[in-house]
Amino acid sequence: MIIGRDLRKRLGLIVVFSCMILTACSGSDTKAMSDEDLFYTETADDEDAASAEAETEAETEDEATDGDAAVSVADADISETDTDLATVTEAEPVEDLTAYIALGSSEEGTCLIKIRNSTDVNITDVLVNTGDSYSDDYLAEGDVFTSGQTRTLYLETLDTTEEDSTEAAETEESAEETVPNATIKVTVAGGDTYELIEFPYTDMSDCSICMEDEVMYVEYVSLTSGQTVSTKDAQIAEKERLEAEAAAAAAAAAAASQSSSPNGGCIGGDGLFY
Repeated sequence: MIIGRDLRKRLGLIVVFSCMILTACSGSDTKAMSDEDLFYTETADDEDAASAEAETEAETEDEATDGDAAVSVADADISETDTDLATVTEAEPVEDLTAYIALGSSEEGTCLIKIRNSTDVNITDVLVNTGDSYSDDYLAEGDVFTSGQTRTLYLETLDTTEEDSTEAAETEESAEETVPNATIKVTVAGGDTYELIEFPYTDMSDCSICMEDEVMYVEYVSLTSGQTVSTKDAQIAEKERLEAEAAAAAAAAAAASQSSSPNGGCIGGDGLFY
């Protein structure tokens, strides 16, 4: 009986110890699993936070890029505006030609030309021919267009439209508008007279009357091309033509005089009869 009791006690203790051991092992496994779950949870949270931070940084960079692009476009627009403003600012103001002494009638003239006497002599008479005859003197009695002086020439423009519209429509050349040309007769102090044959007054500005080698001519800026034009060559050719005509007329007059003389004669190398 005693042995049986001892055996039951020992078995009871074994069961108790076994239960305690099983309980302890179960707690340890539970704790290990909890720690592992916590590790994975914290890792996932860290990865989510890093991903969110990366997305935020990407969005910030995109916004910065867009902002830089907007600033660049704005700077370009401002630059273009500044360029336009600079262009407007640099544009030369239109000169007031009425500030100069008038050459001609300021009431009748419809074409204003800045003109300078760039010769070494004073001009006492200026007559203008824009059609079939010369006008009255553009200089009043006692008025002198002095050497080095700048004035405003007032000219009345003419209608250059072709009278025969049918003929003008036949060819392109006849349909083109021609620039009207005036002839100006200038008398200088001492009585010498010069005729300026090329004066396209509707296509000229900043005109100067010049004198070189006893040839009077004009230089001006063409409104069409913007280039400086000189009529010196044309004036030289005109002078040579007039001199040849004068020599031919003199020879013809001499020949006529000689033929009417009873003594006769011969023609010399200079074209005159002797």
